[in-house]
Amino acid sequence: QPHSQIRKMVNADELVTAIQSDIDTFFDLSEADFAAIGTLFSDIAQAPVPPPTMLQLLGLPQDAPPVCTKEQFVAAIKKAVEEDDTVETYQKVFKAHNERLANAKKVIGEIGDALRAFHKSVNGDITKIEGFFCDLAPPPHTGKPMPPGMIQALLRIPKEETVCPEDLLLDTIKRNLDPSDTAEQLMPIIKKHTV
Repeated sequence: QPHSQIRKMVNADELVTAIQSDIDTFFDLSEADFAAIGTLFSDIAQAPVPPPTMLQLLGLPQDAPPVCTKEQFVAAIKKAVEEDDTVETYQKVFKAHNERLANAKKVIGEIGDALRAFHKSVNGDITKIEGFFCDLAPPPHTGKPMPPGMIQALLRIPKEETVCPEDLLLDTIKRNLDPSDTAEQLMPIIKKHTV
């Protein structure tokens, strides 16, 4: 037992050293966003990591805003390393997340003003925002209505809300952009819904 503990610690340190640039890139691109970190760890674990477990891994209190330092993030990665994990496995997960985050940042930079104009034109009306999201959905779901409460869940607002703040709309779009999404694809849909 003690032997495997020692080996694990060396392995975790080596692994973190080997992927340090990927860690730095992720931390910068995600802006230490708790949801982005949770998604990353779920992909590393190949199973959902619930928020309380994530807070515990990061050494954060359960009742405080979930904001972590890079040191806490790195310590959590080291805690998550299993004996049979490889640098390649971690690199692959980080690479996928970093590509998605980099693209989301780029696309939001290009469509941010148009999204703000759309939000203002509909006064943050959830029904109008839902229509917009329905048109963003990939086939065969494009244009089909969402189940009740789905738009609020997507925007992370209480289900009785009828208005969405601008920052939450932008965050939701950013969070749900795929590496293949481009401003060119999205602009016509945004313009169509801007009144």
